[in-house]
Amino acid sequence: MTRPKRIKIEGDYRLGDLKKMTKVQLISYVKKIQKEVMELKRQLRIAEHSKPKPEIDEQKLERIKRQWLIQSEREYESKSKVMIKNYNLLNNKLIQIGKILGHNIKTISNVVVKDVPKIQKPIHLELKKPTTIPVKVDFPNNGDITLGLCEQKLYSLLYPYSERSFTKLQMGVFTGYSFRSGSFSNSLSRLRSLGLIQGSENIQILEVKPELIGEFDFSKEEIINKLGRCEKEIYEVLLQNPDDTFGKEELAENTTTQYSAGSGSFSNAISRLNTLGLINRTDGMIRLNPELLEI
Repeated sequence: MTRPKRIKIEGDYRLGDLKKMTKVQLISYVKKIQKEVMELKRQLRIAEHSKPKPEIDEQKLERIKRQWLIQSEREYESKSKVMIKNYNLLNNKLIQIGKILGHNIKTISNVVVKDVPKIQKPIHLELKKPTTIPVKVDFPNNGDITLGLCEQKLYSLLYPYSERSFTKLQMGVFTGYSFRSGSFSNSLSRLRSLGLIQGSENIQILEVKPELIGEFDFSKEEIINKLGRCEKEIYEVLLQNPDDTFGKEELAENTTTQYSAGSGSFSNAISRLNTLGLINRTDGMIRLNPELLEI
């Protein structure tokens, strides 16, 4: 772990000196202290991330174990449903063949399938002469699911967390899509129709299919990399002070570049961060969206 740099505050003032300061001087001094506090918070965050991780993550192993069990159960249920569908399909085809040949074939003999009533008196079809009747059977196609980029990103985000749910906003932030957009809503709707996810507000994975996931980076650092310069500086200020609220001017002053709060670039950056769901705006005050702290 790297040792944090020592912060030096300009002007080692005593209480008596502070009393003699004008209001403007005091405000300037307070802003300097606030900046130094923010720098200390940043160094603390870096120190926390640089802590050595344990070689064995027991929670991760337990999560993988639960995920494997859930996946096995869902695969068993999925295959059972396919077998029952295929059984019903073949049974209906045999009934149609029986009608063509003049025999009333109601069931398939010596077949036991879950949720299908047992056959007490199977009917055996006896033909005097060999007869060949071509029958085309269409089996249901349960594979070959192709996902679009947005759909695959959303599904890949949920895949490692089968035990928890995400809000639309959280999913939008980490995948880079606006959760208010039509493409985002359409992707969720299709994933639901395929039986892969469930929920409308709190969304959770339903069907675990490893072959459908892609390789994506959903880290908070990647979110920052996707932002523009002004957006990035604003987001970093809020990320370092997750529980604090800022006025527009105060937030602009605390950015590295110290943007003008009335500039178009700063206003546009605030607007985009709000659209992405990264910030909350209430009565002119701005803060980090609390939902991001839950991830």
